[in-house]
Amino acid sequence: TKATVLLLALSGLYVEIMFVSLSAGTHSLRYFYTGVSGDIDFPEFTSVGMVDDEQFDYFDSNTMKAVPKTEWIRQNEGADYWDTQTQNCIGKTAHASV
Repeated sequence: TKATVLLLALSGLYVEIMFVSLSAGTHSLRYFYTGVSGDIDFPEFTSVGMVDDEQFDYFDSNTMKAVPKTEWIRQNEGADYWDTQTQNCIGKTAHASV
């Protein structure tokens, strides 16, 4: 597991971007976590999951729900998977609060 954190502070705006990367054979799994604070019209926390550079899921702190972004993940994962993903992201949202 490789994790990289990038912190930016721009005139009162705080942005934290975390990149997690896993590789298995010829496939890759990456999650991008972004935390933002300050006076901006953007969710405080977002998570984007990618397999082989294709986005397959999305979560943000405004909707508080993980959602599928491709047909193949919709067809292969049920409600329990999305409930678990949502709870995982809610946990990360609490840790990302700045």
